[in-house]
Amino acid sequence: TARLAAEAGHGVEGWINLEGRLYWVNQAVERHTGYSSGEVLAADFIEILVYERDRRYCRDQIRQTLESGVPAEFELRVMTKTGSLLWMACRWQPIRNEAGVLLGLRASMHDIQARKEAEYKLLESVAALRRAQALSEHYLRRSKEERSRLSALLDVVRMGILFMDADRRVVFCNRGLYDIWRMPPGESFV
Repeated sequence: TARLAAEAGHGVEGWINLEGRLYWVNQAVERHTGYSSGEVLAADFIEILVYERDRRYCRDQIRQTLESGVPAEFELRVMTKTGSLLWMACRWQPIRNEAGVLLGLRASMHDIQARKEAEYKLLESVAALRRAQALSEHYLRRSKEERSRLSALLDVVRMGILFMDADRRVVFCNRGLYDIWRMPPGESFV
C-alpha cells in the first residue's frame, strides 16, 4: 500500500538503505530527471542525479540522518539526463520497524525550480533597485554640492539676484539682494 501511494505521488520518493544506497525509487524520477528508476538504481544515485557541487552536501545529509535518526530537510540541484539543472526540496525521513530499529531513510524530493527562478528574479530586482538608489543618492549629493558652490558664489556677488520658480514663488535670494533692500538675511522675501 505504501509503495502504491509513493508511485502515485508527484514527487520523487525512494528508500535509502543503512549503507546509504538507494534501494527503491518510484517512477516519478523519470518524469523529473529523464532517468528510469532502473538506471538510477543500477548506479550510485548521487553520482547520476545530484549536481557535482551538491554531492558532498547530499552525502553528509544522508550520513547525519542515518547517525542521528533525526529527519533532514534541505534543497539541492539535480542533473537531468539532458544535462539541465533542476532545484529540488529534499526530506530524508528515518524509517523504523515496530521495535524502533532504523531500517533506512525515506527520501522525498519535490520540484521547486519555479520558486527558485522567482527568488532569483526577486534578488536581481532588489540588486537593480539598490544600484538605482545608490546612483540617485550620488547624484543628489553632487547636486547639493553644486548648489552649495553656486550659493556661495552668488552670495559674494554685489548685485542682487532673485530666482523664482514657474509658479512665481521666490526660491533663492542672494545676500546682495538683502543688502540692497536692507533686510536681515534669511527673512522671508515676498
